Amino acid sequence: MKKNHLLAKWLNDDLTEEELAAFKASPDFEKYQKIKNYTDHLTVDDLDENAMLSSILTQKKEAPKVIPLYKTWFFRAAAIFILALGITLAFNMLVPQTETAGFAEKNSFSLPDNSEVVLNSGSEIQYKKWNWNKNRNLELQGEAYFKVAKGRRFEVETKLGKVAVLGTQFNVKVRKKQV
Repeated sequence: MKKNHLLAKWLNDDLTEEELAAFKASPDFEKYQKIKNYTDHLTVDDLDENAMLSSILTQKKEAPKVIPLYKTWFFRAAAIFILALGITLAFNMLVPQTETAGFAEKNSFSLPDNSEVVLNSGSEIQYKKWNWNKNRNLELQGEAYFKVAKGRRFEVETKLGKVAVLGTQFNVKVRKKQV
């Protein structure tokens, strides 16, 4: 801080003879002297504040050009892709899955919990894949053989009633009001 004070006094020519001799003996004196010599030639023009203000006020203000993101083709394509993906996922997850077996055919498939189902000819079964862990419920028309994986309650609904079991194997047949 003392060095800065001496420097300020030197620039203002306020140093005493002793302070000036001590300041000239400092190692940085030559650098300060060069800086002072170069800056003595610099001049600053007078600032006309009123002219500058009027110049700023008379300039035409241009509104910046804004291109909304939703108007570019990339974002439109991305929005269409995300929308299509969402609809596809909703369709695959929310719409009940239907498995059928035509006449003189058998259809074997696995449920989301790895339970196995074998549909006999002329049968149809529906289940909701998206909520399978909480609602293990099937709707059957015709005949099916079930190998149920161990777990919670498993229900098969028919027009004539409901069969509810836990991890076992069983057959359900609904033909012309017969179970």
